[in-house]
Amino acid sequence: MASAVTGGVAATFAWNEKDGIYGKMDDELSPRPASALFGLVNRTLRGDVAASQSSNPDAVESFAVSSAPGHRALMLVNRSRFAQNVSAQSAGTDAGIGGWRNIELSGAGQTERPAGSSAKSARLKPYSITLFLMDPSR
Repeated sequence: MASAVTGGVAATFAWNEKDGIYGKMDDELSPRPASALFGLVNRTLRGDVAASQSSNPDAVESFAVSSAPGHRALMLVNRSRFAQNVSAQSAGTDAGIGGWRNIELSGAGQTERPAGSSAKSARLKPYSITLFLMDPSR
């Protein structure tokens, strides 16, 4: 989805809602991980695309958006079979990504952590997607 947006595509969609193999739900209506991803992306990655880059894009892909002043979201995709230690800088804040609320999707399911850590870095699980969300009103 991030590659589509940065490539100039105006919209994406998921073709299949439910089936025995690829849908966002299985035949018993149990959600698969992709359903959580689509929901989170639609709720949190709203705004203008912001500049972001990864020092190792083969392992970790980055995608960022910003909307109202101070509202930012950063999605990091760990494409690697190894955990990755990451740090990020953002104009206008010195909190580091450890101070942002984050939501992680991995083989272990979905984990949400509140903002408040003073850490300047984070550890991404193998084959995971982590959304870092900063909202100064929270």
